[in-house]
Amino acid sequence: MRTATLALRQWLLPLAAGFVLAAPAVGQFINRAAWLGIEEEGIQPGFRRGPEYYLDRMSYVVLPPWWRRGLPLFQDQVYYRVGSVTGREFTIEGGFDHAIDLGQDVTFRYHLLQAENRDARFLRNTVELELPTGETSALFAGGELFQDKSVIDASFGAWLFRENEQALRVMVTAVDAPSNKSQRVEYRTDPWAIMLSGAFGDPESHRIVFDFGAQLPLVMRDLMDGSRFEMQRWIGSFETHLRLGERDWLVLGGEIEWTDKTRRDVDPARFRRDFRDLRVEWWRDGEIPWSVGIAHFHETEDDRRPGGAASSMRMRRDEWFGIGRIQMPVADRWFFEPQVFAGNVRRFERGGMSPEYVDRFEGKVAFNARYDFSERATISFIVSTQLDAPEFGGGGVQFVARF
Repeated sequence: MRTATLALRQWLLPLAAGFVLAAPAVGQFINRAAWLGIEEEGIQPGFRRGPEYYLDRMSYVVLPPWWRRGLPLFQDQVYYRVGSVTGREFTIEGGFDHAIDLGQDVTFRYHLLQAENRDARFLRNTVELELPTGETSALFAGGELFQDKSVIDASFGAWLFRENEQALRVMVTAVDAPSNKSQRVEYRTDPWAIMLSGAFGDPESHRIVFDFGAQLPLVMRDLMDGSRFEMQRWIGSFETHLRLGERDWLVLGGEIEWTDKTRRDVDPARFRRDFRDLRVEWWRDGEIPWSVGIAHFHETEDDRRPGGAASSMRMRRDEWFGIGRIQMPVADRWFFEPQVFAGNVRRFERGGMSPEYVDRFEGKVAFNARYDFSERATISFIVSTQLDAPEFGGGGVQFVARF
């Protein structure tokens, strides 16, 4: 199975268990469901998964920028965030989307995704050619051509319609295509992934974007030891902005994931993961904008192995946090944006013979400074501190620009 594991590490790696709380919607370009991962579900074993696992990410990521009203999509953009929650860790997440008109109605698109954090480590480069089939529809085809020759993925699909800020897009990905070229593994069921992405509504009133996809069930066999590996995954995310009045917005976002992996050999194992998050916020615009809201994270991981509880692992996590933010102008183009996250973390983990149970208050205060280069580009500097203890809470830099 070691050979299969090494092969899996080189396949299409995850966009991370990203959160609608912070990540731009890039699903209209790249299929996040085609996430094969590794036995540990993509979690980097070198990083500590402490009780503040999801709260930690808020320490170095700015929630959706205040000027990002109405969820603008389908634009060229670049975004990067670099940060850490301790002096020993380093995280980087970023992407780049750019389109070039080649003439004769043909468009070339290039997409870059990069991440190195506690959930994933990957670098993906995708090129794409697009040909319109009508005033509001188009066909496209692309692939990750910069990967190792044995792990190239090919995608094709269509914009069912695309007009102004509204669109609906479907895509199919042939993972590791063609699937019969490997000298290490063979597929009994080929790996295919599908995705549906869309955006609807008026950015000035009510707007919703979504991204749903699936890694369809696949079965592979290791040619060295004969072991079998089976997997399927479903993921989805959405975010909606509803204008309640001249200055008020209601923001709702969420993400789900369900994964099932099975290894069948002399040391069989089965891994299941169920993840859900939900955020509700009320944004008030004005001379000093502010927001309040609630975020909830739920995660269950069940890793069953031979030997019963002594070798198996089960983890259940529920986190509830209140969110408070305010934006205060300091100087020309400079803003001070403190953010508060505080609530309850409940986590139960059973691995080996030493179960662990946590049920306690956690919180952080982030002191963010933001500089606006223009209405389309901004950079933020983040430093946070623990609320429940006099300790450094994390920090980083976040840059976002739309062309």
